[in-house]
Amino acid sequence: MIALYILLGIIALILLLLLIPVHFRASFVGTLKADVSYAFLKFTLYPKPKKEKPEKKEEEKKPQEKEEEKQEEKKEENILKKFYRNQGVEGVIQLVRDAAYSVKRLLHTIIIRHLIIHDLYLRMDICGRQAAECAEKYGLVCGMVFPPLSYICSTCHVRKYDISVQPDYLATFSSAEFYVNLSIRPLALLGAVIAFAFRLFFKVILKLIRSKPQAEGGTAVKDKSQVVSRSQKNQGGALS
Repeated sequence: MIALYILLGIIALILLLLLIPVHFRASFVGTLKADVSYAFLKFTLYPKPKKEKPEKKEEEKKPQEKEEEKQEEKKEENILKKFYRNQGVEGVIQLVRDAAYSVKRLLHTIIIRHLIIHDLYLRMDICGRQAAECAEKYGLVCGMVFPPLSYICSTCHVRKYDISVQPDYLATFSSAEFYVNLSIRPLALLGAVIAFAFRLFFKVILKLIRSKPQAEGGTAVKDKSQVVSRSQKNQGGALS
């Protein structure tokens, strides 16, 4: 019983850790900053402190290692070449479509269902040499910025946002600043990745492994009797 309680406690601890959200923050106010935090841990993604590393000389690979690498490259190329030779261009196009659809489902599951945007702040001041040029730039920027942001705010879980794009006829240069705070639970991310791996395996990898050559003319003749019957029909039922 003690072992069972310990096992249940470990499972509960793992589930608790997977339920703690991971936060990603990025900001640009003169300089770009980005960091990731999980519980009480925090990691700076950018800017990273520069560390001087001693230069290491590249060791020459042994001939056996080189031959093994070449064999691995040949195996990878043979799988793709074999699939292209067996299925043709249409098969490759369908394979790419299946892979793209799997990636699309993964992004849709992660971004729309499980990703939470706590803060989304964007401010842009657009200027130009003349009033007409400033108005033209302002229209172009609005056309590029507002459609994707409106889609994000209408489909994703956005709790707080403030977006401002304004023309500035007096400034000499344009300026922009933003701040975004995202979070996602590792359990949801893990489930989406597992579903993506299964879909990719059955839709793409199995097709690469089990690819068979197509029969000439679209149909394969399985029995010689079919050839004989066809020749009899063409010659009026008599064989020469």
